[in-house]
Amino acid sequence: MRILLLSPGTGQSLEYQPSLGLAYILAYLKANGCPDTHFADHDLVGMRGIRKALKRLRPDIVGINCVTHSRHLSLEMARLAKDLLPAAVTVLGGIHATFLDRQILEHYPQVDVIVRGEGEQTMLELVRAIEAGRPHRAAPTWSPQPGRGDLGAIQGLSFRRDGQVVQTLPRAKWASLDELPFPEYIESYSPSECGGRKAASVITSRGCRGACNYCSVPKYWGKPRFRSAANVVDEVQWLVREHGVGYIRFMDDTFSIDMDRAAAICQDILDRGLDIQWRCATRADCVSRDLLDLMKRSGCIRVAYGIESGSPRMLETIHKQVTVEQVDQACRWTKELGLVLRTCFMVGNIGETRESIEETKALIRRIKPDEYSVSAALHLFPETTVYRYAEQRGFVDESVWLTGEPVREYTLEHPLSRLTDWQMEIMRECGLSHGAWHYLKHVLAVAVRVPPRVLLRSGYHFLGVNAASLLRRLRGSHCGGIRL
Repeated sequence: MRILLLSPGTGQSLEYQPSLGLAYILAYLKANGCPDTHFADHDLVGMRGIRKALKRLRPDIVGINCVTHSRHLSLEMARLAKDLLPAAVTVLGGIHATFLDRQILEHYPQVDVIVRGEGEQTMLELVRAIEAGRPHRAAPTWSPQPGRGDLGAIQGLSFRRDGQVVQTLPRAKWASLDELPFPEYIESYSPSECGGRKAASVITSRGCRGACNYCSVPKYWGKPRFRSAANVVDEVQWLVREHGVGYIRFMDDTFSIDMDRAAAICQDILDRGLDIQWRCATRADCVSRDLLDLMKRSGCIRVAYGIESGSPRMLETIHKQVTVEQVDQACRWTKELGLVLRTCFMVGNIGETRESIEETKALIRRIKPDEYSVSAALHLFPETTVYRYAEQRGFVDESVWLTGEPVREYTLEHPLSRLTDWQMEIMRECGLSHGAWHYLKHVLAVAVRVPPRVLLRSGYHFLGVNAASLLRRLRGSHCGGIRL
């Protein structure tokens, strides 16, 4: 049985970052008797490369990751697979397919099966059931039937039978993540932002204890589950010694949610003498000065915090469960220890006002972030609190996922133009906290990353909101030794 796993990629980063979800499934299938399993990533090969892989491999099963922002591309790849290989079983998985399984199966005939939730064990059982129930590889079409290879006995599946959508019982979460093989990173280890070192991505946990109103992670992954510190550092050591990796991106939503475990990971890296640098993201209430110091000594060079807002009222609305005082303290420790401070802000959550924007700008003037990102508007993802809020007020319904538009932005309270103005104000505050030249360099770095349509729209608002103030600051500053 030949299997091809396809990723739509992120399309959002200058660094190639493989899909860790598919990398885990790839490794798990190969470790459990499915050696003829392959992978292709749209970010690496484009749609032409995907077509070539389908024609060359002629897989029996095509598994495709489907997340909300790239759902159209996932569905396009499923259609391409079905057009080229009608007998192949097309399988979608991932967070969007899990939450919208019924809608997808009712409206997109190119999708045969959906794997809901964590996919390793479910995908393996699906492969075995298809192999057992298929009479021969040359069958012109495929459809699930009761009996030998019955899909109804597999937990965590959705599929069509006799024109009706069948949803099997949900599958329990993995109890011990240490049981999983290390994800297979396919063939690409991209150079990092750190001196061209070979980089790789590692995830040390699944789930989140948070309850942020904009986030689907807790609903999808459940309560936090952790790999042991030793298991994490085993993977890091394998990457360093077997693959020449020198830079690790820890991809957890909150790397230090268990501070004792984070400290154990850092200490084990030191004890094994691993020469690496690394970065992570975490929460302001999940660090201490001692932990940050240990992180730095073990190779950490950058810490990102999802701050979102400097307004206590907005943090309460978001359900961030972090105070402004904790943010101030964590950022101060991070900078005192010489770590690069990256902050993430958002604009336009429920109840955003001019007053809350000014509170965010005041916070930025205090913490002076080295790197930053600011979302232009709040995106409405399925199964989030803010999506349900917007749905109850008639602003959105599930038909939005059947349109060709990107993820819907929450503009019930403010037009997008005002939200973009506020975004630019916050970006300007972040940049000018280090001087005008630093800000200009950041703007140029961001400009090369975004699509032309977004760049033009953002550039228009950037000029309208920032030009006069920026020119005033430039006239009073030194840029490259020249007085403006």
